Amino acid sequence: MCYNVQKVFIPIFPDYEGDVFVMSKKVKRIVSFLLVAVMAFSLCACGEIEEEVVKRASDIPQTKVEIFDYFCKALDKVVAEKPAVSYGLSNDAGSAECENSSIEAAFPTISKLMTVGDGAETAYGEDCTAIFPNNKLELNDIKSANIIDIDDVTSRSYTIVMTIWDESNPNQDDSVFGKIYKISKDEDILAEMKKASAYFTVESYDADYQIGTIRAVISKETDQLEELHLERTVEVSTEITGQNTFAEVGTVPLSFNYYSTESYTMNWENPNATKA
Repeated sequence: MCYNVQKVFIPIFPDYEGDVFVMSKKVKRIVSFLLVAVMAFSLCACGEIEEEVVKRASDIPQTKVEIFDYFCKALDKVVAEKPAVSYGLSNDAGSAECENSSIEAAFPTISKLMTVGDGAETAYGEDCTAIFPNNKLELNDIKSANIIDIDDVTSRSYTIVMTIWDESNPNQDDSVFGKIYKISKDEDILAEMKKASAYFTVESYDADYQIGTIRAVISKETDQLEELHLERTVEVSTEITGQNTFAEVGTVPLSFNYYSTESYTMNWENPNATKA
């Protein structure tokens, strides 16, 4: 079957003349626009690829020893170079177990009296040791150490996750947790519990620090610490004596979990630096 080529193409390309297509000005503009758009897209794609390539300031830490050493150097850098530091504390208490169902039911409300957050900050160039951890951790204190985002070219930072060994009733002076966490004194903790004295009183307690997790976000390009989060889960066991509406409870054992996160954010930009 044979077709007339001219008759077939004329409805589509009215500027068809014999064996030659004659582009109208309108068609030329459309084609030119499409070519420019394709070139611009290609250039943008190249630019994105270049932006994704992160230049690392040092070799990637791999082993537990290397990760721990990298982490410690990042903390030391904060103390030495004094960026602006913001500190915040968030905490909560839950998962109460008590032989008295009324105490268990009321505990979520009572716990809010015992878990009040806190915060502080230092400006760029100021000594931050009053609020920043005085790191005294040793390698043997670390249970596990991992580093995330090693091969992610879109991320400009590493996230280090380390855990430390469990401890019972640690203190600030001679415990593993006390080497980097802020451990409140017994009298301070009991003072916090006394805020719930309208419901019950407490004379003493035992605290098992079961989970201590350290999360550090460190820049790949500068090895500067950007964020530090010290998380802990503590199982508290005590005896409480009911007061007022709970007086009929008498003295009963109570256990609950306490969750706390100390968070630090660093700003390394010098506000007094002259911008080019």
